[in-house]
Amino acid sequence: MSLQELFAMISQVLPGLDGKIAGHLGQSHPITIDVDHEPASAVRQLYQFLQSNYPEAGPHYWSCRCWNLLIWQPVYFCVLSTHLAHCVPSLSGMKQTLHPGYVAGFSLPQQTLHTAKNESLIKTAATNIVVLRDSLYIALRKHIKLSEKLANMLEADCVTSALLHAQQHRKTIPNNDIKYWSQQWFEALQLPCADAVIEVKMEEQEPRLALCRKSCCQHFRRADGEMCHDCPKRSMQERHRILRMAYGADSD
Repeated sequence: MSLQELFAMISQVLPGLDGKIAGHLGQSHPITIDVDHEPASAVRQLYQFLQSNYPEAGPHYWSCRCWNLLIWQPVYFCVLSTHLAHCVPSLSGMKQTLHPGYVAGFSLPQQTLHTAKNESLIKTAATNIVVLRDSLYIALRKHIKLSEKLANMLEADCVTSALLHAQQHRKTIPNNDIKYWSQQWFEALQLPCADAVIEVKMEEQEPRLALCRKSCCQHFRRADGEMCHDCPKRSMQERHRILRMAYGADSD
């Protein structure tokens, strides 16, 4: 599989995760988050947008949202590539496109993709993510107070969400594989190795997996926000009840 073919496949699996080969961005010159060229400036623009547009949400929301936006593309791209395309890209030279208030779209240099067995792919992909993640965290901390522990928990949730998205796209992936792979990813990324998912028991259906969030994304602090279905601020009993209702509606 070529890099261009991988981009096309992943963008179908998750519209919005739109990769391009470096140098093929057309006539526009978007603001990019590039860890090799002063990423702190672009990170500051993102943070300032969140501050000015959601002043009521406060620094807890601004910092968590900013970090989630910075890491979601490299994490999702690597996880989905590993488990759906069975190959791994290098993230060296990755440039992420900054829009007002969000990050979407990226470019990578032309390259040959790495192929191997799942366990090896996870380790290779995790190594690539760690290098990029650490540089993004340094850029973030120049403007924002976000503890490494919280950043790691948010990243763990992002990894698990990507795995669940892979299962949603390819429904033949067993629940036990998602549980096993999540622990492999957490170990390779040096993240807290707690339970990644919760099993939601359904009437007359196989159990469904849901994200067992490590940390609150703070979205409820926005004037237009509310707690997520799987928010850790909810009791586990309440989360199961809400998720069963949501999954039941999906199957109708």
